Amino acid sequence: GSTANRMMQPLLKEMPAIAAALADESKLPINLSEARVAEALALAHREYCGQRDGARRGGGDGTDVSSSSAVVLMVVQPTETNVVDQRGIEHALWRDHQVPLIRMSLKQILSAASLKGDKRILLIDETEISVIYFRAGYTPRDFPSEDEWQARTLLERSMAVKCPSVTQHLAGTKKVQQVLADPNELSRFVNDEQAAMLRSCFAGLYGLDEDGGKDVEDAVNMARANPSKFVLKPQREGGGNNLFGDELCAALESMSAAERASYILMERIWPSSAMLPLMRGGELDGGACTCELGIYGVFLGDGRRVLLNSQAGHLLRAKLEGVDEGGVCAGFAVLSSPVLFP
Repeated sequence: GSTANRMMQPLLKEMPAIAAALADESKLPINLSEARVAEALALAHREYCGQRDGARRGGGDGTDVSSSSAVVLMVVQPTETNVVDQRGIEHALWRDHQVPLIRMSLKQILSAASLKGDKRILLIDETEISVIYFRAGYTPRDFPSEDEWQARTLLERSMAVKCPSVTQHLAGTKKVQQVLADPNELSRFVNDEQAAMLRSCFAGLYGLDEDGGKDVEDAVNMARANPSKFVLKPQREGGGNNLFGDELCAALESMSAAERASYILMERIWPSSAMLPLMRGGELDGGACTCELGIYGVFLGDGRRVLLNSQAGHLLRAKLEGVDEGGVCAGFAVLSSPVLFP
């Protein structure tokens, strides 16, 4: 996102016709996602080191390891393809905050990691880890054997700050999103006015639980009658997993109640389209496209205090109209930059 955005500013100056059409370059907002994510990781690192040093001075952490040489650990896939933005965050973390970062897969971590002392200080080859930044672990493919699960368990048991925590990870799943769309659940976290405002932005979300009774039956019948208006979504990320149209109907017909319960049903969103050029694999393509805008957020808390809670840039994906899926790494979409209009 940040890299694509940085390319756009000089391109506008090189192409006067485009710049004239925009009239005001400020309509193309600067995307600082790399810098702001790095800033959040650095703050988590400093908070960890501060607590560790306080514990050492009090003689209560059970280890003589110094936190002054602690580093951030980025958990990555063994054959990582999404390296560009990861390296951007790594470089920003060192350039702006002088906090080093190392990259390892779960299997590598299992062979090199250990926990030390009563506070379970995480060490990788005797180097202390302050923050664990998960860029892997979001799909079953990341856990092909028991080794990866053991590594994840070891990381979760450690004192290191996790990004995300297990609870934050679960909050991003489709099922939790569907549950939070329930007015009774949403009102537990925000007041009535805020809940009404949030619900006005929600598409229809329907659970398919085994014990859902008539509500599930009604949702399934509604999707069968109008499959083009719905999407069947599993607890997966990264694109290429959702079911549409005839595939949706076939899945609902063939699945057992237990299999169906691992999905949610969502009303399909039909965004407006615009003519866009697309560059993929060095080849220029284009046509009527739809876009999806995501806003990054960073949050840091210790259970008592909120230390950071802010937006951290954006990501805009563009894809040809009529393409159902939207993942960039899965090859369905490309990165773009938003242009703001009054």
